[in-house]
Amino acid sequence: MGSTSDQNISVDTVIARSVEQVSCEIDGEIVALSVGKGRYYQMDRVGSLIWDELCEPMTVGNLRDRMMVRFEVDGELCLSDILSFLVEMLAAGLIERNEVSSE
Repeated sequence: MGSTSDQNISVDTVIARSVEQVSCEIDGEIVALSVGKGRYYQMDRVGSLIWDELCEPMTVGNLRDRMMVRFEVDGELCLSDILSFLVEMLAAGLIERNEVSSE
């Protein structure tokens, strides 16, 4: 059950917001600044919901499960969409990949 992406993110990977970012909510959407890259990113409604979930470190699998309940969506499609978002956020320096969970 360890489907991976190009950036070596799997369902067992623990992810968290980077300490090198600053974010706030504007009109129901998150705007985040990557301090290291000096760029800001605006997230849509779904991205903002994922961002809210990442206030504490969690596995990608746990994040997928929470989003599946919230949106009543297929697990594979949900995981694919989440991985795409996370790879983009990782490249932007907005999230960090931690050690693989031992769950």
